[in-house]
Amino acid sequence: MRKRIIMKFVVSMFFFALVDTPLSAQEPLPKSDDFAGELSLGGTGDSLLKIEIPEVVYRSLERPDRGDMRVFDAGGNMVPFTVRPVPGSLEVPPPQEIPFFLWREEGRRLPGGTDIEIDTEGTVLRIKNQRATVSAQPIYLLDLSGLGYSPAELNLEMKEEHFFNAAVILFSSKDLNNWKEFDKRQIIAWYGESGASRTIVELPGDNPRYLLLRFDRGELKPARIFAVFSETELPPPLRETTIPGKISDDRRAIEYNTGGFFPLVSIGFRPGETDSLDVQIKNKLYAADEWNPVARATLYRLGSGSGEFIYNKAMQTKSAAPFWRIEAQGESVFSSDVECTIHWTAQELVFLGRGAGPWIVAFGNPDWAASGGLKLEEYPPGAQAEITEARLLGEGRYRQKHEAPRPDRDWGQWLLWGILILAVLILLTLAFITAKSMAKEK
Repeated sequence: MRKRIIMKFVVSMFFFALVDTPLSAQEPLPKSDDFAGELSLGGTGDSLLKIEIPEVVYRSLERPDRGDMRVFDAGGNMVPFTVRPVPGSLEVPPPQEIPFFLWREEGRRLPGGTDIEIDTEGTVLRIKNQRATVSAQPIYLLDLSGLGYSPAELNLEMKEEHFFNAAVILFSSKDLNNWKEFDKRQIIAWYGESGASRTIVELPGDNPRYLLLRFDRGELKPARIFAVFSETELPPPLRETTIPGKISDDRRAIEYNTGGFFPLVSIGFRPGETDSLDVQIKNKLYAADEWNPVARATLYRLGSGSGEFIYNKAMQTKSAAPFWRIEAQGESVFSSDVECTIHWTAQELVFLGRGAGPWIVAFGNPDWAASGGLKLEEYPPGAQAEITEARLLGEGRYRQKHEAPRPDRDWGQWLLWGILILAVLILLTLAFITAKSMAKEK
């Protein structure tokens, strides 16, 4: 009889451990008070609403995946939402100034790759191997490699104040070695503010990275040259913020803190004075982490023929790390401050205006990971065209961040294991008592 009672008790304990545990219950739903930050939004109810995510939100998130964000209605109920890049648009980009360099052409020899110093991304730094006399025919090297899209024309601002009329000859190249002459002969002219003046030069349609520009009159000199664009599908706009740095006592390292988890596209470092030095770039997600090497680069600031400065390009990145560090290599030190600028994708929050407003955007809690939200691709194009703008109401609130990231919630699993271990201990204890009792009876 005693054996049967013990076995029934042990079976009951295992059944309770496997069935009647919090694992079978649903995880509690988040509430707006669970999050450190909160913004209030107004808008038209019963519709799709959107708003560009403010910078303060990125500075308040506590997860690198930026998943700790939710939307609630006025009653505290969660509302379906999604985060997406701000859509691009068809526009005519504004003219952009192009750096150019003087090459004195001796014997009709065009510059080649060995005559031009470029960086690892193809940006022209300076002309070298220049042995021609001052009286040699001038020709101008134009660097288009830094433009975001291909220009259709050039707009020339000349130094000459008197009237002129001159032919323009263009050569194009993609690699600085193979030059192709543009077979279209073009004329520029200046007769004051009249319809006879012309300063626009058409470009070849093969999307060159570099151009050579020659005038049939050697005394003509360009003051500034602008790239002119036709209507182009512009990518989603980028946002940027300049981050101050903290230089080390030995001036061999500078550290930066972006202050949040941004959807970074690139990060740039620019010397504050004319300089060139090799650096190692490092980053980390949290202040207590070790520095992680990510790239090596050459930082420089150099003068150009146009009077502007040429800088190294920003480094492309997909890291959300807030902490960055640059370290001078070799025997170099930082002779001046280095400006850090981050560029990130402009993103918008799209949510369903369900329930009563105002709606609350809550953010900042490492315990809450990204959840499945609004699936805009399932809506017809007409519905997406009807997305209306939401508006911020007031400044919102924010509480202090947690000092360190915390793991995702999994209390049900821990409780299950605790009950199973307790059941095993009880089983072993009862088995020992039973064995001892049976030994006495024998």
